[in-house]
Amino acid sequence: VSDGEVMCSAPASASVGQVSVMVTDASGSDVVGMLLEYEYFAQPRISGLSPSRGSIIGGGMLSVHGEGFMDGGVQCRFGTGGSSPVAALMVSSTVVKCLTPARTEPGAVRVEVSVNDGVDFTTSGLEYEYELEPIVESLSPSTGSSSTAGQVVTVVGQNFVVSDTLLCYFGDDSLGRALYISSTMMTCTAPARSVGTVSVSISINGVERSQTSVVFEYASERRIGGLTPSRGPKSGGTAVTIGVAGSFKGGESVLCYFGSSSVWGAVRSDSSSVVCTAC
Repeated sequence: VSDGEVMCSAPASASVGQVSVMVTDASGSDVVGMLLEYEYFAQPRISGLSPSRGSIIGGGMLSVHGEGFMDGGVQCRFGTGGSSPVAALMVSSTVVKCLTPARTEPGAVRVEVSVNDGVDFTTSGLEYEYELEPIVESLSPSTGSSSTAGQVVTVVGQNFVVSDTLLCYFGDDSLGRALYISSTMMTCTAPARSVGTVSVSISINGVERSQTSVVFEYASERRIGGLTPSRGPKSGGTAVTIGVAGSFKGGESVLCYFGSSSVWGAVRSDSSSVVCTAC
C-alpha cells in the first residue's frame, strides 16, 4: 500500500474473461469509486524467433512467432527479469515484432513477450544470439564487367561467421547465399548491372545489413579489335598495336598473349589501343 495506491496479487482463475474488481476496508465496508474490471487471459506462448541471431549494435527487426498475442501493452524483453523491456508491435495473434536493443558483448539471451505492459512475461526460454558486428573492408576484384552475371567476388573483413542465411548485397539487391571461407573472408556472386558503382555490404542473418560497405565498380565489357601489323618476323620484337574498347585506362599494364607466350603491354593514353612487342 502506498499513498493513493493499493497493490493486490490477482488470484488464479479457472477461465478467461473479465471480472469486477472492488476494494473493502478493514471493517469490510466497500470503498466507493468507479467500476473496475480486470481481464484474465491465457498466457501467450512463443514458438520461434526470426531471425535468431544479430549484431550487438542492435536495431534489427525481430519477429516473434507464437500464439495468444493481444494488442495493447505488448513488450519484448531480451535477457533476465532485470533487463528493461522494449516496445513491440502486434502484427497478429501469432506474430509480434520488436527492435533488438544494443548490447555490450556477444552471447545468447532469452526473449520473452508481455501483453500487459511488462508486468507478466512468457517463459518460453527461446534464445537470441548476439554476435559481433561484421565489418567489410575490401573486395577482390573490386571491378567487374557490367554485362556478365556470376562473377565471383571475395569479400575481406572481420567477424564473419558460418550461417545458413549469409547474404551479399550489391546496392539494394540481395544475392543468393554467400560462401563462408573464414572469419575474415567470404565469397559472393555479383549480378549483372549497368555501368556504375554500387556499395557492397553483407548480412549474417539474412535481415540486417552490415553498417560498413565498400564500392564495387561495374565497367563496360572489355573487348579487343584488329591488330597492326598482323604479321612479323619469327625473330620477334615487332611492336604490335591492338585496338581495344571498354574499361581500359591509359597507362594500364596488360598481358598480351602470342600463342602460349606472353609479354607485357601498355594501354595508350587515349585508351583506344594497346601496344605489345611480339615475342
